[in-house]
Amino acid sequence: MLESKARFISQIMAGEITARTAEDVGDAVLTMAEVKALASGNPKVMQKVAAETELTRLSHLYASWRSGQSGMRLELTGLPERLAVAERALVFHTRAKALRDAHAGEDFAIDFRTSLDGEEVLTFDKREAAGRQIRLLSEMGYQQVRRSAGATLQSYCFFEIGTYKGFRLYLKAFASEALAPELWPALGDDMAPGYAANIGDSDLGVIQSLEAQLRGIERRLHEAEQARQRLVTQEQSLRAELDKPWEHAERYAQLKRQLAVLNVELQRAGIDIGSSVVEPEGGNVDADTAARETNIPTETSLESTFRLDVAVAWLRELHGGLPAMPVAPEHGQADDPSVPVAVGAPIIDEATIAEMEHEIEQKQAQLVFGQMVLETARKRIKKPIKTNKAQIGFQW
Repeated sequence: MLESKARFISQIMAGEITARTAEDVGDAVLTMAEVKALASGNPKVMQKVAAETELTRLSHLYASWRSGQSGMRLELTGLPERLAVAERALVFHTRAKALRDAHAGEDFAIDFRTSLDGEEVLTFDKREAAGRQIRLLSEMGYQQVRRSAGATLQSYCFFEIGTYKGFRLYLKAFASEALAPELWPALGDDMAPGYAANIGDSDLGVIQSLEAQLRGIERRLHEAEQARQRLVTQEQSLRAELDKPWEHAERYAQLKRQLAVLNVELQRAGIDIGSSVVEPEGGNVDADTAARETNIPTETSLESTFRLDVAVAWLRELHGGLPAMPVAPEHGQADDPSVPVAVGAPIIDEATIAEMEHEIEQKQAQLVFGQMVLETARKRIKKPIKTNKAQIGFQW
């Protein structure tokens, strides 16, 4: 159980989870065909298993990377609208500050209509009297909205009721008594959220709330500048991340080439165990796309230009410089210095082929023996072990 938990944790910490569930598998999950092939004693089978295990891990990382790229593209598409909103807020707060500062030295004076629909205006130079008039107009607004046709508890309406320090004052009245009315200072017909003053039970408190809103313009202006800068920085960061290629693209393409060569070798040896690469949810890894991001040749391009002498060169590199499968140069290439040939390697002739056939017979005998061992072991297991996707995990 502890080992299973450790596997789940390692998948999550490594960022390899692309679905809502974690699989109970280790680093190496072998099929029965691969177990039988391993019993043949061919080391290239283990190399193939290791390569496919690494490819499976990279496939999940690629799916996670693509998912992140899609999320960033989606976020990037919404940034222009958010930037436009931030720009409008910045302009509004700048204009509001300039208007307030233009009336900074004036004595207190506020103009209010005597009714919501009337044209008569009264000037108040006392804060309590002005607050009392605001509360009176708010009660009128509540009654008018509540009696309007089709009104609900969420209904509200704006009424222009006066001016103060160059700002036009709007009353926001609700149809519900549970919602307190609000006083909104505006620049012309432009009202910005957050400037609303509370209209409570205190006459003086209404005016104090209005003045507090106007004193807070600098803070809102600073917050608007920061919000805009964050969005600009976020856009630059998203574009930079989207321009980055997949960091494992080169390794993935290298493993695909290595696996292609190993499959050729195993097929020549008469071993065909298929593939155990587990592709992530959401589709297979687009190796061509990932490779193009770093101009790496893919398995497809390798197969389209495959030549046996080139494969020998790859095998020599993969096996640490040791001579790979010795072959004779093709017709017309014996004197061509550009064609890589295993120096000192014996030429494959009829005698060599006969020896290889004899070796294959021995390997097949070992394979039969391995199958017998597995059948015996299977009979001794009293309770079958349930594994994910009917695969058995082995640690070597």
